[in-house]
Amino acid sequence: MRKENRRYIIFTTTIAIIFLIGLYFYKTNTGTLVCSSTSYEDGIEYKLEYSATYKNRKVLKVKTIERITLDEADEDTLEEYRTTLKELYSDYNELDYYENNISIKDTTLNSVTTINYQKIDMEKLIEIDSSIKNIIDKNNNVSVTKLKKQFQSTGAICHYKN
Repeated sequence: MRKENRRYIIFTTTIAIIFLIGLYFYKTNTGTLVCSSTSYEDGIEYKLEYSATYKNRKVLKVKTIERITLDEADEDTLEEYRTTLKELYSDYNELDYYENNISIKDTTLNSVTTINYQKIDMEKLIEIDSSIKNIIDKNNNVSVTKLKKQFQSTGAICHYKN
């Protein structure tokens, strides 16, 4: 009987260890990369927030929030920013799975962009913006590591959330 208990304990312990190792690799390969940066110049605060969900180091979706906040209410300045951003994003309007919405409330302009990299036509995206090649890995997927480096190169501070 003692020998059977020992085998049971060894078997159970081995299964538990395998489960924990698998869970560790699953958790470390899936999560969200969160980056942000803020700057202030001439009474205008510029804030960028990036949130990239990934699995197995492959980026699935990125949500970017750009906020422009004025110290004083100035509708003309915010409308100029809205026009500039609309022009900037106009080339992407025809792409499925690329969304940009711009809104103004009080002294703040919010521009929210969502890109679903799982479904978007990467060839068309690269045609519009060839710099996308810098964040793509050898399998034509967006690499979370390369994306993090790109965000950090703009001054953003990044961390992983699992």
